[in-house]
Amino acid sequence: MQRILFRYKTCLLVIVAGLFFLKGECQLKLNLSTNEAALKVTVRQELQLGAFTQGSSGGSISVSPQDIRSASGTVIPLNFGSNYHALVLEIEGAKGAIVSMIAGETIVLTGSNGGTMRLLIKGTSPLMPFVINEDAPAKSVIKIGAELIAGNSIESPPGNYSGSLNISFIVE
Repeated sequence: MQRILFRYKTCLLVIVAGLFFLKGECQLKLNLSTNEAALKVTVRQELQLGAFTQGSSGGSISVSPQDIRSASGTVIPLNFGSNYHALVLEIEGAKGAIVSMIAGETIVLTGSNGGTMRLLIKGTSPLMPFVINEDAPAKSVIKIGAELIAGNSIESPPGNYSGSLNISFIVE
């Protein structure tokens, strides 16, 4: 069994007018527990939550693995032409390998003006674990949904928010 660490750095850019955009900056780091590379993981599409307003008491905005966006609390999604979609990874490995994913449940994003927001992983498509059905160089596509929880403007003031998402893949 091999464990591979995939690190995806997420940055959140907040516009002072109260519009938030999640903009992913990708830094890929693979740490293998053996000298053999069982999997190759690449980012095909970065996580985007689109534009939204925070509202008076905050709430959450999420994108499912099927690219369906929803909001709760006083968070209101805005349609300013900004895209929203799940994080999409391509995984290349041996046919018949069983791949499981382990990710931190909550990622704390720290703001440049103080405050925090939390980012949660919200499901995958296909569901984990999954079996690689094709020989390399064919790639399996994994979509990962997420939810961003924002407080009110005092708890989560406008600014730049950043944090890291660590994902480990286990190959059997």
